Amino acid sequence: MRVFDFTLLSGYEFSGVDVAQGFRARLFAKNNVNAKFIFTELPTIRDMELYGSQKIKRGQIMSAHLFMTGRLDMSLSVKKEALLENEKENYEYDNIDEDGKVIRLYNSGEKSVEILCDEDGFVINESLFKNGKKYLENYYTDSLSYTELYNWDNDSNDGLNLGRLTIKSQALK
Repeated sequence: MRVFDFTLLSGYEFSGVDVAQGFRARLFAKNNVNAKFIFTELPTIRDMELYGSQKIKRGQIMSAHLFMTGRLDMSLSVKKEALLENEKENYEYDNIDEDGKVIRLYNSGEKSVEILCDEDGFVINESLFKNGKKYLENYYTDSLSYTELYNWDNDSNDGLNLGRLTIKSQALK
């Protein structure tokens, strides 16, 4: 038997509904029920962390958006070595700093790339910087899932406007 649990809201405040999803996941696991949690909206990294804290594994989470591109779950499979080699070819750098799960590339003392990995060395996301400001953040599952692009506005206090771009499918394994 397989259970499909649909989550209609994504990106809203964490609530009792989300805690109930975690309770269901633990109950299903205890009874050996194969369950998938399907997001009708593409889950953000925040959603993934919240559901992870409720013991829902990435391999149990599906997105309707990613499913249409042939991806069956939100598991990570891009290794840090593969992405790092790609970034070394595409960005100028003179120093690499690896601190636990975070890898940073610097050019003339200024951070240009930051890669965040999980404990197994799979890439969660990468951030690109220019003039000390983040301008792009890529999130990964088994390929590039989505990108958040930051626009800097000189007229506002923080100057940050976030816009999520469309899903891309870019093989990097």
